[in-house]
Formats: sequence, structure tokens, C-alpha cells
Amino acid sequence: MTKTMLIYSSEWNGIPTFKLMPIDSSCPFLEMIFMPNYQGLGVMSKHVKTMFKMIDKVDENGLPIYIKGTKTVKQERKQVPVEYEYFLVKTHEITDLIERFAINSDVYDYKMFFAKAEIVEPISEAEVSN
Repeated sequence: MTKTMLIYSSEWNGIPTFKLMPIDSSCPFLEMIFMPNYQGLGVMSKHVKTMFKMIDKVDENGLPIYIKGTKTVKQERKQVPVEYEYFLVKTHEITDLIERFAINSDVYDYKMFFAKAEIVEPISEAEVSN
């Protein structure tokens, strides 16, 4: 298997971490990011599924439409394409995935981020999407 990602230094919520970016169009992932506070790797796939989401309603100029007499924006349910997302928390699974896909896994010390930050409450789906 050809390695199709590159590890690089970054930040997540102001905390030093690492990310992986695709370096070849054949890579099945859009991005990976290690979230130190959760000691997990968020993986965004290129594979897409369709989901219903509540979206703010806008006028023809792209401005939000408010419910009369309130500051609440009207919403409508729409089908939108979203990428599959995965969240790995076991160190050996994270290491295995990185070593399979990262061209520089042998020279970038990504393991220094494991168990470095204080672990917080379990991650929500909304936080993974940000």
C-alpha cells in the first residue's frame, strides 16, 4: 500500500498537536487530527453520506430570516452530503493507522503527544466536526 498522507505540527483549541494531510489524490481521507485533551485521533473520510440537518433559513441575499418578533433564526430541514468521520482512542490503533498512511511516520515523533495533555470529558459529535 502506498503511503498517501503527511504528518505536520499544528494546534487544536490552542494546544500543540499534529495533523495528517493527504499528499496524493488516491488517499481515502481528507484529514486526520490528534485531539490531545481526548487522547484520540479524529479521521475525516472522503466517503460521503447524505443526512438530514437543520439549516438556517436565508433570504435571496443570503441573510438570515428571523421568526417574527424574536431574534431566533428560522430553520429548515435539508438533506446535505457529509463525510464519514471516525474517532480512534486506542493508542495501538492510532499508531497502526498512522504508520500505514503517513509517509513521514518514521521521522515525525507523533507519539510525544500521547498522554501529554489532561484528559477531559468524552468528545461530542459536534466537536469532532469543527
